[in-house]
Amino acid sequence: MPCQSSKNLRLISTFFKITHFRVEKLASFVHCYGTMESGNLLILQSGISNVTSNAVLYGMLAEALNFEIIEEIYGAYNGFEGLAAGQLMDLAALSQKKAQLLLSSAGNALHSESGAFKATPHAFEQMVRVLSQKGIRYVGVICDQETLAYVQNLIEAARQADYELNVIAIPLSNYNELPMTDHSLGYG
Repeated sequence: MPCQSSKNLRLISTFFKITHFRVEKLASFVHCYGTMESGNLLILQSGISNVTSNAVLYGMLAEALNFEIIEEIYGAYNGFEGLAAGQLMDLAALSQKKAQLLLSSAGNALHSESGAFKATPHAFEQMVRVLSQKGIRYVGVICDQETLAYVQNLIEAARQADYELNVIAIPLSNYNELPMTDHSLGYG
């Protein structure tokens, strides 16, 4: 169910400011469960990398620093697989110089899942446990169309655990095949 709160849309539209997306086009990609209360943010990259993956990571990191409700900012090393294993790093500790390098580097700085990752219900339950332990209430997922389903699995696991979680998926594509977008980030 898409978020209806104007506060939620403000946070979401700010995250997307750097990407020049129109928020109304993204309604189907934005899912929230819970409220906009103080908590920690996790950013992860999933799927095939493209030329805009790190720029979007930078945009999310830079904008999240402006919100009082965001207390700590983590990155999941190795995408959903890393989240399940608790492989988190403090992104707010990055120096400005290192963070700026994200704007001019292609690929996934946080890395993505390995080919051996099994997207099982148990894996997503473990992810919710890690999120809960770290007080993470907000998750930003920079993903491709193939791993967009993982976002839904994470939302479902949070619902089943009755864990309040706000999730935003930022779909990227090298092939411009994402539905409901005029032009996919990473294409062209």
